[in-house]
Amino acid sequence: MDIRIILVPVRGIPSDRRLLDVAYLLAKSFRAHVTALHIELSDSWVMATLGDGISEWNIHDAFERRDQEAKRARATFDEWLAANRMKEGALRDGAAASFQVAKGFEVRAFPVHARYADLLVLSSPADLGIHRFDLTLEVAALLGSGCPALIVPAHTLVSIGRTVAIAWDVSAEGARAVRAAMPFLKRAEQVHVMTTKKHGVDEREALKLVDYLASHGVAASSMLLRSKHGVGSALLEAATEIKCDLMVLGAFHHSHLREAIFGGTTEDALHRAEIPLFMSH
Repeated sequence: MDIRIILVPVRGIPSDRRLLDVAYLLAKSFRAHVTALHIELSDSWVMATLGDGISEWNIHDAFERRDQEAKRARATFDEWLAANRMKEGALRDGAAASFQVAKGFEVRAFPVHARYADLLVLSSPADLGIHRFDLTLEVAALLGSGCPALIVPAHTLVSIGRTVAIAWDVSAEGARAVRAAMPFLKRAEQVHVMTTKKHGVDEREALKLVDYLASHGVAASSMLLRSKHGVGSALLEAATEIKCDLMVLGAFHHSHLREAIFGGTTEDALHRAEIPLFMSH
């Protein structure tokens, strides 16, 4: 799969610029188009969020906040264009960009628009201060869009995908993530397939994936990890030790609610990772 359309949610919040910067870095590498999408609450959704018995002042304030979010999102996009000497719709260094506005409720609307993209660039829940139980745009996109996502940590990124870790648990979600990440894997300098016995996966399964990657021209090595404090912790610690700047893994092998209650590799990675995560459900 080629990466041609990169979709970025812009909400009029500080993290918008960092997501756009990451998207531009990827767009130059893959010669892709960045679509910055702002989901604006429709009038009916604004009223629905307020409930009954709300004063006229509260109603006016809610619409004003919605409009200001849209203005901030557009202003951030325009500043980002100017900083990179780009013009909307025009190619620069192989990359192009456009701004779109859609009406709706973002948890419902964004996954639908994401079905027409090749890659999403999203903030980490930890960066946004989101609780594990919340159904956010990020979780909704992972579960309902059918599109892989790059989850970006809060700090500035120097590189993405030079040294890649694959968290391999032989799941269908993991297999989809590996196939979708092939454009990154083919460009990587090093690829490490990580498995852990806690998932019931032995090194033979890792070697099968190494062979599969080799058939696509990707040279990889295998690593069997010991997980003293959970699989997620073991994966993140190992990735840090070998200086990975990208981890590929399947998202939500179990339901989001079950992982939120009992914990799971996806939740651990989303809330604790200091490197970008390439995820697919």
